[in-house]
Amino acid sequence: MPISNRYTALVGIEHPIVQEGLGPFTTARLAAAVSSAGGLGTVSMPGMPVDIDAGARLFIQHIEQCASLTDKVFAVNIPVGVDAHGDVLPFTDVYIRAVLAARERDSGLAAQLRVLTTSAGFPGRYIQLIKDAGMIHQHKVGSTRQAVKSAEAGTDVIIAAGFEMGGHAPSKAVHTYVLVPSITEAVDVPVLLTGGARDGRGLAAALAMGAEGVAMGTRFITTYDNTDWHPAYIRALLDAEEGDDVAFPGVYGPCRGLRNAASEAALAEGGLGREGVGVGGVLDVVEHTRWKMESMFRAQTEGDVENSLVMTGQVASAIHDLVHIGEFVPAMAQEAADILRRLGAAVS
Repeated sequence: MPISNRYTALVGIEHPIVQEGLGPFTTARLAAAVSSAGGLGTVSMPGMPVDIDAGARLFIQHIEQCASLTDKVFAVNIPVGVDAHGDVLPFTDVYIRAVLAARERDSGLAAQLRVLTTSAGFPGRYIQLIKDAGMIHQHKVGSTRQAVKSAEAGTDVIIAAGFEMGGHAPSKAVHTYVLVPSITEAVDVPVLLTGGARDGRGLAAALAMGAEGVAMGTRFITTYDNTDWHPAYIRALLDAEEGDDVAFPGVYGPCRGLRNAASEAALAEGGLGREGVGVGGVLDVVEHTRWKMESMFRAQTEGDVENSLVMTGQVASAIHDLVHIGEFVPAMAQEAADILRRLGAAVS
């Protein structure tokens, strides 16, 4: 273990490298591969079907699949959706309680599923519930104010999300190089950097800024281990060049993905991406969220990379090869350690 710190000790992993939430399609195999390699894999929420209880059952199936593929610790990711009045959307409550209930039923699963990551809205009403269940609670934020609020409320780990990240990007639009040092100065809990990292150099930089690890999405999508997603999606990310990504309006704030017909429509129509709604139109938050997730699902499963939303971070422009996760994760940690040693030796 070339790098060990508060975060690796808290979670019980070898390397401070985390796979981001990447739904709505299955990420069970991907999460298992990352955890088996010594990092922390994450099983993502499987969209938001009309029947939320059915969605929760599918979520538990994905979790159980991940547990069957690795004997290591892993996490789940559940956004905290809120409506226009600030009330938590039903899917958040159902999915969180389903996860906690599954752990309570199965002590073996509870020993592996130790981490729950929330994002988007403030998870205040669930912080104590997650803590009482014995889970480690990570919350993703896009500003120092949000980080302080979450840490003071009892969140165990803060994920500092820079604006260059893919998927649901922070509305404050602060990039990691500014955001991470500000957050690490403001809170006492471990901080992870997400947005822009792709190798040991990014991990070393994060550690230098006071973070204790990195979370990555795009780098783990573009791996040989990601056999569930459509090859056209992965190829689109590998072929992306600088400037091919765009941030467009979403439900919780901006979303970042490849520039294509779907994201351009989302930009033109106020982020709703559907004819007849958008500027001057009204679309229910739940319906909007469901439409967006269905579009992302099509891209991931059918390979429609032109007319569906292809989520990715800006770092896609710097990734042009596939890697084997089992080799990549420990090598990334070793690279970061070597960089820090080399830099330390250069200081008299």
